[in-house]
Amino acid sequence: MLQKRYRFDESRTFCGEGVMSEIKGGSFLVRMLLKTGVFFRCFFSERGNDIPFTIENKNRQNGVEWNRTFFFKSKTRFF
Repeated sequence: MLQKRYRFDESRTFCGEGVMSEIKGGSFLVRMLLKTGVFFRCFFSERGNDIPFTIENKNRQNGVEWNRTFFFKSKTRFF
């Protein structure tokens, strides 16, 4: 049943939402490296607790597109 529930086809998009209980950063150097990922929409250096997020998975001709959006208090970040 799980395979059926999460099966992808070209006409179907999986969307979900939730709350991340904790997002940790790392050392100062790691956070500085993560800041460069913001330009590529793949990493971010923000940290926090109880961060709302959405998930959107779309099937494309060249593979699956995975979009994660995190809603911090002052910024929206993508992964």
